Amino acid sequence: MPRTMTVLYIDDDPDDRKIFQDALAVVDLSYRYIEAHDGKSALEALDSIIPDCIFLDVNMAKMSGREVLLHIRSLNNLRHVPVVMFSTWMSRDDIVEFKSNGATHGIEKPWSFDELCSILRSVIHDLTTSSE
Repeated sequence: MPRTMTVLYIDDDPDDRKIFQDALAVVDLSYRYIEAHDGKSALEALDSIIPDCIFLDVNMAKMSGREVLLHIRSLNNLRHVPVVMFSTWMSRDDIVEFKSNGATHGIEKPWSFDELCSILRSVIHDLTTSSE
């Protein structure tokens, strides 16, 4: 039986977290969804779990997604975990910066639910096939 994939979504917007969770359920109900409402709570959660992938909002209060990414990449037990930077808007320079700091993808949050489902299918497929 295949192992359930654990997805951690870090975002300070409760509406975005709910939409992401709903879209992930449409993509595949077998994913284990964990969420964190800010960078600090995400890092606390990462003390006890190692997800299969992390979707990380860039623009958060208190601790930005950039800071969380750098912290994740500084931890030996999390260096292999794919991190997808997720933001309402990002430039090509942002994407280059994120990738140079260890992110696997830089993706703009889509405006439609169907597009979000499509992006999740594509990204998670990329992540699962590249780790096999």
